[in-house]
Amino acid sequence: PNGKIETDPNEFIQAILNLVINARDAMPDGGRIVISTKEVDTDGGAPNWICFDIRDTGQGIDAATIQRIFEPFFTTKGRDQGTGLGLAMVYGFVQGNGGRIEVSSAVGEGTDFSLYFPASSGALACDALAPFMLKAMDGKPSCGKLKSIVPTLLPFSFS
Repeated sequence: PNGKIETDPNEFIQAILNLVINARDAMPDGGRIVISTKEVDTDGGAPNWICFDIRDTGQGIDAATIQRIFEPFFTTKGRDQGTGLGLAMVYGFVQGNGGRIEVSSAVGEGTDFSLYFPASSGALACDALAPFMLKAMDGKPSCGKLKSIVPTLLPFSFS
């Protein structure tokens, strides 16, 4: 598989941006957002999953709220601050690509979203492990979109 997944690069970027925006909003006094990728082997052979991990040092999410975060229109934000569709979209995107999401959080310590996608070596596969560099479905590079968009959303540095 060589660290590749089959997905629409624009939908992928939208999903990651939703998670980054939520992380930013969970850190009103600043903090740290870490985006990382790794290959995961679950069957003792070649890596068969690619994991994208978005971790923040924000306020965290309590257990009762975690049970509802992927419900459409569920939000903990104020009336004019969110629609409650972001995480529902992320969930639908990941599921629609044959993946899964794991969430871990501790109130006062932060939240970690792990998005797992099946690894692929198909002709439409995107190079998932190259930092924020995706190949569009038509084969033309769509490089650096996420890296150029995220800094405009955050009041602190991005690397």
